[in-house]
Amino acid sequence: MADLRRMALVWWVRLLAALPLVAPLINIPRAGAAGALWPIQAGASPGTGPPQDSLRSAGPVIGVVVSAVAVVVAIVIHRIDARRTRGLYLDSLWSQILTLTQTNPRLCDVSVTSNYLEQMTWQERLAYDAVCLQGWTILDAAASRRLLDGTRMRLAFDWMAAFHLEWLHNNAHLFGGRRFWRRVKSVESGESRLLRHRPVPSETGLASWDDLNQRYFQMVFSPFDPMMPKRTALTDSIERALAASSADVIRLVDLGCGPGHLLNVLDGLPTVLRERVHYVGIDRSRPACESTRRRAELLGIPAEVLNIDLLNVAPPVGDVVVAVNTVLGGSRDENVTLLRAVRSSAHDHARVVLLLPAFEVMEHIIELRRSWYESKEGRATARRAVDATLRVKHPDAETASYSDDGVVTQFFHSLETIDRELAQVGLAPLAEPVRLDYPWSLARKFDYGYFPDQPPVWDWLVECRPARLAT
Repeated sequence: MADLRRMALVWWVRLLAALPLVAPLINIPRAGAAGALWPIQAGASPGTGPPQDSLRSAGPVIGVVVSAVAVVVAIVIHRIDARRTRGLYLDSLWSQILTLTQTNPRLCDVSVTSNYLEQMTWQERLAYDAVCLQGWTILDAAASRRLLDGTRMRLAFDWMAAFHLEWLHNNAHLFGGRRFWRRVKSVESGESRLLRHRPVPSETGLASWDDLNQRYFQMVFSPFDPMMPKRTALTDSIERALAASSADVIRLVDLGCGPGHLLNVLDGLPTVLRERVHYVGIDRSRPACESTRRRAELLGIPAEVLNIDLLNVAPPVGDVVVAVNTVLGGSRDENVTLLRAVRSSAHDHARVVLLLPAFEVMEHIIELRRSWYESKEGRATARRAVDATLRVKHPDAETASYSDDGVVTQFFHSLETIDRELAQVGLAPLAEPVRLDYPWSLARKFDYGYFPDQPPVWDWLVECRPARLAT
């Protein structure tokens, strides 16, 4: 019924606006004629009269005024209708989210959503990201259109803040509305927030490589990724180390071999050099070792593969020792232990090729995000983007550590830690560490962003030889 009244009012206003415009075009009969509107006044000429002249002269002015009023009323009515339509649309979207959460109670479990990075599986994370993105986008749109005063949208905001505020802060740079963030601040500091529980992580060790090897390139940022160039500084270093060996049969020890991707590099060597190589793969994951054996058989490369945990068992000795992103422990002491394993695997005249994950990359990414969002969205959004990165990654420059996946803290390598720890275990660099750059097309798959006009992310590549152990 309200819609019918509104429609009738709109058409009445339109008719009112049109009448004054056509009134001057209507042929009003002159006085004295049959059916004359006005009587002839004494002394007046036939066919003339003030009332008729006044009407004709005032008609256009009245038409303009009434038309202007009618246009203003029509605009107001249109805006009311548009606001109501948007509100109904947002309500319908919000109803879809509530329906989805009813089928997945974990989305309403604050002990899960407040620590979703650790509590959810990868598949759950994908669905949860979609739900939160849609929910907070709806509320951002409602805030920008001043629709949060309605009871339904206000309750929706309170509900999202109670259960999904952690996700919002971790992805704060996606939302830039000032009214939206004022509302978040008011809800966040209000008494309506639920107490949130952060359970202690059940896993304190390293990542499960048995699981990682199932989808290696989807989960591991690797220099052997198909998106990398065929020849890189790493492949050149390995070929250089092999060519420098005087052994008839060159034992290449691959520490932390994973699924054996280094075998593809060996397969691309010149035939004379390739035929001298005997590959020894070392990994603590049985599935990784099995994958490496199959790859070596397929490529026809002589190989032995050993299931060894470098933290507990000394590896065999080789002429060339390669460790690609293997020295990435849960503490600085673990990194030193892994480097000692590298040193023990190299005889006195061996060459060592190390690819060490660079800590400086996180500082580089934070600065890139700050600069980009500041130029696009302003300083406030840039600050939120940096804060979100710090909340998820937990970088610590003193220990050169951060959490790449938001859960497990790993200890990376800076130029300072490289110099100190290599000297500590008795490895002497042949030259300064060089950067192995990764294309942005690969980096953006792993939460590093996409800044193609800026310097890429990298790891530190170091070529070493054994030296006297530091005292």
